[in-house]
Amino acid sequence: MNALTSPPPAIDQVMMLVRGELSSRRRWFYRGILLAASVMAAVILSLWTTEPRELPLRLHVAFGAMTAVGISWIGVMTWILWRKRCPTALDRIATAWVATGACGVFLSVGAGIAIARERTGGVFWIAVVGVFLLIFAVGMLRNAYTLRRRLLAKLAELEGGSK
Repeated sequence: MNALTSPPPAIDQVMMLVRGELSSRRRWFYRGILLAASVMAAVILSLWTTEPRELPLRLHVAFGAMTAVGISWIGVMTWILWRKRCPTALDRIATAWVATGACGVFLSVGAGIAIARERTGGVFWIAVVGVFLLIFAVGMLRNAYTLRRRLLAKLAELEGGSK
């Protein structure tokens, strides 16, 4: 490739973010999350399946919800780490969706259990914490989509300027 046909360095940097591989530091961070989610799911499943007495329905629901959240984190982390090349914007969108779903599950299951137990203080605190976490997760999701839009616009601008 000569100097006239090679893309400018700015396009290479944006292309790395849009289509490139995750940094080594980010991959290790995701491996840590994968390990933590795997341990959490294994502990919850072992507690759930080895309980010698009959558990109340609310505990089955809570264990099921926590296991579903753990498995969803395992799934998304495995998907991100399995790919040789995972764009930065795409991994942030995927993790933000899982965080939003996990916060929604926490809010609905936690409030449902507290209502079933007729604990008004519990409903209040679960609602406060759940809504705070859900707002935070939706903000992460919004930022991830904003980053993706910005990167794609920058890529289009740089590709249009290089022609």
